[in-house]
Amino acid sequence: MPIDFRGVSFRLDTASGLQRLNSSVRFDSPVLNAAAALQAFHLDYASSDHHINVVRVAPSVTSFGGGNTVTVHLECNYADKNVDDAYSGIVDVLVIAEVE
Repeated sequence: MPIDFRGVSFRLDTASGLQRLNSSVRFDSPVLNAAAALQAFHLDYASSDHHINVVRVAPSVTSFGGGNTVTVHLECNYADKNVDDAYSGIVDVLVIAEVE
C-alpha cells in the first residue's frame, strides 16, 4: 500500500463570509483512498484592523473515484462579530493518497 503526497494552494478572493472552493491534484497512479490536511494558511482583512471572532479553514476530499485525480473542497470563513468585512488569503492543503 504505497502512500503519495501532493500539495494544492487555494487563493481566496477578497470577499466576506464563507468561501467555498474546489481544486484537484493528479497522482502518478490510481488512487485507492485519499484525505486532505490543512498545511498552512494566511488570511487577512482587506481593510483596517478587526477583532477576529471566527477562523474556520476546513479542507476535505470530495472524490477520487479510482482514477489518478483527487478533488479537494475547501470551506473558509474569517470573520469578526458582524461577519461583513472582506478578507482574502492563501490556504495550502496537503493531499495524502493511498495509490496502486
